[in-house]
Amino acid sequence: MGLDIRHWSRKDWSLEQANSIYSAWPASVVNAAYSSAGDLAKRWHLSIEGPLPGATCSVVLAARDKRGVEFVLKVPFAGTEECDSLPVMVAFSEHGGVSVLRHDKATGAVLMPRLRPGRMLIDFGLDEDSSVDICAQVISRLRLVRAGFALTIERWFEELNKEQADPLGLEAHAVVSHLLATSPPAKLVHGDLHHFNILSHGDTWIAIDPKGVLADPAFEVAAFMRNPAPNPLGPEGMARRLRRFAERLGDPPERLWGWSFAQTVLCGLQSDAEEFGASWKKAAQAIFEVRGEFVD
Repeated sequence: MGLDIRHWSRKDWSLEQANSIYSAWPASVVNAAYSSAGDLAKRWHLSIEGPLPGATCSVVLAARDKRGVEFVLKVPFAGTEECDSLPVMVAFSEHGGVSVLRHDKATGAVLMPRLRPGRMLIDFGLDEDSSVDICAQVISRLRLVRAGFALTIERWFEELNKEQADPLGLEAHAVVSHLLATSPPAKLVHGDLHHFNILSHGDTWIAIDPKGVLADPAFEVAAFMRNPAPNPLGPEGMARRLRRFAERLGDPPERLWGWSFAQTVLCGLQSDAEEFGASWKKAAQAIFEVRGEFVD
């Protein structure tokens, strides 16, 4: 069963185009999310124009109100981790994250302003230092948020506590054990802040799609460090990136290195996608090779 597009204001969208965006998901899951979006659009007096690209675990739709003001309506697929991200999005709203204008607790849906131009950081072709500086600016704003309810960093790394034979996995387990034993007070961090989750809006930059983790603040750079996949930096680039983050954020370099290494290893072990798994394993090896510069 295809998506119901009868009420979309953009008539140039076909069922094939709509379904291609969500092709990885069962039609029943997608249609349930779209049905919820339709109900919310009526309640909030919106007209839905059609889907926006880039969605992975949710229906993301362009919408307008009667005045022509542009919005984005996001409805997560049932059973995904994005269903639990609403409190995190609300916490980061106006503090480096996209503004949450309305939300629906029953579905986890949010109504957000349409970011313009809304281009991802990766699409600007900036030099490495400029990209790091932008990410650091966003992190500094996100850190204004007080800790709230979210997944703890201990739960995040439970996978590394399981018996395994992977050499980097064993090394990462030891690194995480040390970082947790010496951790500063936990703060709410985005948890997935990278080149594809930082969007342009006017003359500023906005973080989207937070996972939400209660963690050592230095953990925040980990997602950026392993990206952009599938073309991660080599050892020299990783070292330069870590040094610059340390300068811009004031975090201890050894903790930036440790969390970046451990999280990248974990992603490589957990990834079901061969391309990304190989990329993150390559990134983990590159980060590991510069350990001597950052850890005594």
